[in-house]
This record gives sequence, structure tokens and C-alpha cells, in this order.
Amino acid sequence: MSSQEQVPNELWLGIFRCLPTNTLKDLSSTDTRFKGIFRPLLFTHFHLHPFGISPESPEFTRALERLDFWCSYAVAPLVRSCSITPRGRMEASPASRYPLFSLFLERLGQFTGLRELSARWAHLTQSDINLGVSRFSYRVTYGGAAGLWVPLLRPECLRELTLQYTGPFTTTTLFLPRSTLTHLTIRPCTIADFTTQLHGTRGPSRITSLDVAFDNLDMATLSTLCAFFQSLTALRIRITCKTEGDGDAVGANETATEFLAELEDFSTLPEGLHLLAVAWSFEYGSSPPSARARVP
Repeated sequence: MSSQEQVPNELWLGIFRCLPTNTLKDLSSTDTRFKGIFRPLLFTHFHLHPFGISPESPEFTRALERLDFWCSYAVAPLVRSCSITPRGRMEASPASRYPLFSLFLERLGQFTGLRELSARWAHLTQSDINLGVSRFSYRVTYGGAAGLWVPLLRPECLRELTLQYTGPFTTTTLFLPRSTLTHLTIRPCTIADFTTQLHGTRGPSRITSLDVAFDNLDMATLSTLCAFFQSLTALRIRITCKTEGDGDAVGANETATEFLAELEDFSTLPEGLHLLAVAWSFEYGSSPPSARARVP
């Protein structure tokens, strides 16, 4: 009995998991005895960077050969996680400028062992694949194609779902009523515009983390935020104040000090709030911000 046969494959696999990828590649080219054991470790993750390219270019041919390799029936089933990160934000119609990405979507169903899929700024337009992933993360500009990822997945397999939409401020009212929305970042906007959005939405919200940027802040605004976002555990507010004439850091800190003094008598903070951070930036005339004050 050889030394390999004396040790269970599960133990060998545990040993190979501790080795760097480059070491496994060297081992696969010099020793074929363990190739069948550690081969899946070489292809556990596939990272795709879609970019605009002409099908007539030599670069396209090389990239297509690499894509064919990863999407082959010998390799694709070994992939457990896949991340899609374009070089910049993709246009709404990837077929025109992103032929490689279109080919990848057509072959996405060949990744039968995929468990994690994450995509940023990529338009997932391929439908009826029904991937058995348990973790899905998606970040995209909100628009007409924002929900096209839904047919990609099997709901019974999904255990963790993370969605991050970026879009016009006016889309806020579309998302605030959803109980699954937990984190919201809006900046910059005026207090009047933001409170108008809140008044047009059923409350209170279940959002736990709020990051907003205003042009001013007073206790009435803070009270409105706390009344609507009663489940907050973290609240970050950034204020940019424009002031005529010369200013100094002393005046900026006085603004923060006055806020703290009023905050002592403020009694309507959410019960579960663990973090309140307020940051002021003061712009004097046409100059860039010259003084900052923070209240952690």
C-alpha cells in the first residue's frame, strides 16, 4: 500500500487546503498522484472583470479562450464562488459593448456547484437559470433592469441576500416601506426634500443604519429622523455649511458644542441606537472646506 493510500483523501484535502495556490499549481505539474484530490481547490473561485472590447481584437480572442476554459464542463462544476466586478459601471445593454459578459451569462448555468455569487454594476439579464446559490450579493444602479436577477436563483436554496441599489433621490419612497431594507445612504440633499420623502411614506421604517448629508441640522430635524427611523442602531449625519467671509476652527467647534448642549435634553433617540456621529464641514465663500467639527 502506497503512502497516499494509507491516508484518507479527506485528510489529504485538509492538508492541501493549507497550501498557497501557487504551490498547488506547481504540485499539479510535477506530481499527478494527488491531482484528483486537490484539483477542485485550484478552481474554487472565479473572478470576472467585464470590459468593453471589440470581437475583432486579438485581446478578445485571448480573453475568450480563458472564458472557455473556466466555463468548460471539466472546470465550471468545481467553482464554488463567483464575483463580477466590471471596470467601471456597465451600460444597460451589455451585448453591444460587452460581448464576453454576454457569453458568460449564456454559460452561467454550467456552474452547477456555485454557492456564492456577487455582482457590482453588472446587468444580469439572463433568466431561467435557477442557480442553487445560498449567498447572493448585488449592487447596481436602480432602473428598469434592477429586478432581472430574480429568475437566476432558487428561493429554496437562498440563505443570505444582500442588495444595494444606487439611484435618484426620488426613488427613496419606493424602498422605504420594504421591511428587508436595513441600510440607507443619502447624500447630499436638503432637509426639506428629505422630510418630504418621509411624509409621503408609511412609517416607521425598519432601517437600522442611516447615513445622510444635509445643508443644515437642528433638533426638529433630528426629532423627525428618530420618529420615523425607530429601529436605528447607527445614525451618521454630515452637514456642509456655507459661510460668508473668513472663518476659523473655533467657530466651527462652537457649533458642535451648541449641538451637544441641546442634545443633553433630547429624549427621543431610538432605544437601540448605539452610534450617533455628526460631522460638519464649513465652506467659507468659494474656498474649499477649511474647518471641520465632529461629534462622535
